[in-house]
Amino acid sequence: MPVLFILFIIVPILEISVLIQVGGIIGGFNTLILVFLSAALGSYFVKREGVSALQSAQAKMAQNQLPAKELLNGALLILAGVMLITPGFLTDILGLSLVIPLTRKLYAAILVKKLSAHFVQANGQAQGGFHQSYQQQTPPSDHNGDVFEGEYSEKSHRKSIELDNSKDENNEK
Repeated sequence: MPVLFILFIIVPILEISVLIQVGGIIGGFNTLILVFLSAALGSYFVKREGVSALQSAQAKMAQNQLPAKELLNGALLILAGVMLITPGFLTDILGLSLVIPLTRKLYAAILVKKLSAHFVQANGQAQGGFHQSYQQQTPPSDHNGDVFEGEYSEKSHRKSIELDNSKDENNEK
């Protein structure tokens, strides 16, 4: 609940107040131009970095390696894109910091550390998520171990042959 409250109430209030303050200093029209320019510039860099991350992930997969780092970079770039298209200077600053590779690595390290701590219990055992055990099931068998012999015939195949033969006989007449 506190995260959603911050995202949907606090952040927009802060963004509006910053936009008003900047608009008071440089003017409303200049503020709008600055917001649009930051979104356009940021979108260009997100696209460029995203293509780079995609190519890196494809290279890892071609080597039969899991592209975990590249997937995390891609997820952070998607978040950067969302931040950059959200109007406001605070989200633009955060979005641009996610686009820059150096700060993105810092964010990724923090995220991995938090997620690792979340998925590991106090005794060091991994919980939930990706670690599951599977039990091999044996196929069901007859209680006595008896084998039943039988024969079968494919009737649909036989009917199609009979129909083909009857068509040939009708055509000859």
